[in-house]
Amino acid sequence: MIVLFFGIFAVAGIVHIFLGHFADGGLLLGVAAFLGFVIYFMGREAKERRAFLEWLKSKQPEIEKGWSYYRGQKITPQTEVTQYQACMSFLIITSRFRSRFLLVGRDPSFTRSTFILVSLLFGWWGFPWGFVFTPQAIYHNLRGGYCQTIAELFPKIDDELSGRKVSQKLSTVLANAKAEARG
Repeated sequence: MIVLFFGIFAVAGIVHIFLGHFADGGLLLGVAAFLGFVIYFMGREAKERRAFLEWLKSKQPEIEKGWSYYRGQKITPQTEVTQYQACMSFLIITSRFRSRFLLVGRDPSFTRSTFILVSLLFGWWGFPWGFVFTPQAIYHNLRGGYCQTIAELFPKIDDELSGRKVSQKLSTVLANAKAEARG
């Protein structure tokens, strides 16, 4: 989705420059550069999120018994982590994505600010879901993101690592229920 935005703005910027509309082309290329930064940032967030989840899975027995250290930070079952959400839209396509897991009270607000800015700039432009998801993302980010403890995250690690979505899990549950009902 975001790559689509990047491509559209980059191509439109280059076309405008070739047509002699330098101000418009510069503005469009500036937006494309910002989107390029967002693509890099989101890729880095996804990579760090996966690394944390893999570490958490490997250290689960130690953490359940007491604690373990992740990048110099003590992690216990009661440690709170949060994720921020961004929303991006284009016409009839709206996409939401979350940040890596951040330790509550120990991580800088740069991530939160970036996710709010991306939602403010690019979330509104989809009909109808951009108008719904953008205020939700901004509201949750301003209230501290999606908080949960490590103990609450443990049962979800495999689904988070596999990338399974709630709808996929729900369809699996429904399929199993139908199979059991048929007996």
